[in-house]
Amino acid sequence: MSRDVRLGLVGATTTLGHEIASVLVDEPDLVLAELRAFADFEPGDEGAEFDPEAMMALPSAPGDFAGLDMVLLASSAGLALEEIRSALRAEVPCVDCSGALLASEDVPLLVAGAGETPSVWSAPLVSAPTDASLAWFRVLRILEEEVGVEGVSGTVLHSASLEGRAGIEELSVQTLALLSQSEAPPEEVFAAPVAFDCFPHPAEGAEAEDSSSAPGESRLARSLVRLMGREDLRVSVTSVQVPAFAGEGSVLSVTTRDAVKAEDVARWFEAAPGLHVASEGEVASTRETVGSADVEVARLRSDASGSDPDRSLQMWLSADPIRQAAENAVALMRARLSVH
Repeated sequence: MSRDVRLGLVGATTTLGHEIASVLVDEPDLVLAELRAFADFEPGDEGAEFDPEAMMALPSAPGDFAGLDMVLLASSAGLALEEIRSALRAEVPCVDCSGALLASEDVPLLVAGAGETPSVWSAPLVSAPTDASLAWFRVLRILEEEVGVEGVSGTVLHSASLEGRAGIEELSVQTLALLSQSEAPPEEVFAAPVAFDCFPHPAEGAEAEDSSSAPGESRLARSLVRLMGREDLRVSVTSVQVPAFAGEGSVLSVTTRDAVKAEDVARWFEAAPGLHVASEGEVASTRETVGSADVEVARLRSDASGSDPDRSLQMWLSADPIRQAAENAVALMRARLSVH
């Protein structure tokens, strides 16, 4: 069914908000009767404007959701809860991309097209992942269907875009300072200087429930368990900051239930929409996937270090989590409102 849509976009000036606006503009069959922008600024956004395709949308008053068909939340988790309450009070369905309610089992966590049931769409609020779980889930879901998945261990290489515009700016300032042999200002976004360097993200601290994991590692593991519907799924994540401006890479080691051959897995992946398996000698860089919702798979092979090499796989994934999150949010909006 086709219909005009009245949409609210909270966090319109954030990196994810801009990407969602770009997706909306790029969809020629989506008619927006109204796009109401809410400028919840992230650090570094002061003075930023929401301007999709040179069509200025002045920031609306917070919580002004009356008359909208849906609200997409792209603000930071710290700013999202009050806006979620406002949407619920206004009886406007909401897709939360902030991660604020990721741990809430009462709020469905969804990836569009992943078998969501009709009953899910009656929920006034759904959550959408915005991290590497979108790329990981694409490949793990296929492996689960074909041979079963017992566990996954991975290292995520995060670019500066993970921290929004402020992260990109801090990496840029540090890089220019080093190139000009001048002193960079103290870091405000990252845990350590990141220009021409990399480091693991620090753990949460002794007071946290899982003090051995960094916040992003815990979120990714929790998201995968929920998306896979597998409380028994073993997930281990290491999160590393690298001096790239955009894109994201992951190295995965997967233990399957049944024996599997890498060439069969490559064939399954190639047949799936949104996945591309790099040919031998093809470089699957993170830069190549920036601006795309597709996942590039490379170095797919058996893992000789596994307890059973016949049930152990290794692979490299390259993706743009921001573009993936934006397209997933819009696809969830379409599904909820039956806009085809």
